Amino acid sequence: LHRKQTFQQEMACSETSLIWVAFTSYLVGLQAENFHPERTRLIDWTPRNYLFRGNMPINGSQFAYDELVSALRSAALRQKNVSLPETFNLTDISYLNPFEFEDEEIEINFFKRNSSLGTFVNWIIVGDVFDPDWFPEDDRKVCFVT
Repeated sequence: LHRKQTFQQEMACSETSLIWVAFTSYLVGLQAENFHPERTRLIDWTPRNYLFRGNMPINGSQFAYDELVSALRSAALRQKNVSLPETFNLTDISYLNPFEFEDEEIEINFFKRNSSLGTFVNWIIVGDVFDPDWFPEDDRKVCFVT
């Protein structure tokens, strides 16, 4: 509850906020795959707040900030005909599980070094590490309905 209240307070105080929700996928060696900008989606927005989702914005061992910002701008314009403001505060919400510490460290360290660009929040979710694409489509329709 405290985390939610703090987050709501931060959102209420900011000029313009972009929320990036990174869904980790395709775990290989306990490290997420590289960033795929084409997976970026603008989920919802208000005049000052934007909610996006996509996969982990990491390429190799680097946080892909410039690629992420470009993907956010492109997705907003392409999907909803919305232009993002020139400057904004990025809140990177990640759902890394405890086994993805290498990726978490990359994001933590990026925002420590670049605190003026935004903040990193990790809300741990422990789920299945199997890629649904590993299963036949008929099985996915039965087993992976959400």
